[in-house]
Amino acid sequence: MNATEQLVELYYRFHKRCFTVTDVKVPNGNNRQLDLLAYCLNPKRAYHVEVSVTIIPRYQPNPISITAKLRRKFLTNPQARMNDAYASFNLELNSVERVFCCWENLNPATNEALQAFNQNAGFQVTILSFRDEVLPALTRFVGTANYEDDLLRTLSLIKQWHLQDLQANLRL
Repeated sequence: MNATEQLVELYYRFHKRCFTVTDVKVPNGNNRQLDLLAYCLNPKRAYHVEVSVTIIPRYQPNPISITAKLRRKFLTNPQARMNDAYASFNLELNSVERVFCCWENLNPATNEALQAFNQNAGFQVTILSFRDEVLPALTRFVGTANYEDDLLRTLSLIKQWHLQDLQANLRL
């Protein structure tokens, strides 16, 4: 699991208050795995989250690449394999919300391609912005505690550095 996947897992665990499982193997999926399964008790919601974060513009989702990325991430052939992965956690295929996390929200043309994919797939994929939702939510969450999780501790230190730097500049 890479750092962006870890941060998205922390987002679901601490911000959304979900139980989480990472790197779920797809049975007979030929090296296929789900980045994250998350389950929230109140309200009862299950999420299958795939993370593909890059800050390099040419690699961000565009109208051509979004369909291929979503097909690769959410449509395992045959579909029964994906159902088996969900069922191993007592989740039904139709009850799982699919989420694709990328650096930023989609531009209008790419969003149209997403809507076309959703119509053809028979389920909805929603977009989660790493830059505009995940990082701000985690930054609001962390305080000054000495977190056991290295990434939360790093965010806490960066947040405190930023706050102290702002205060120092205001005193000048």
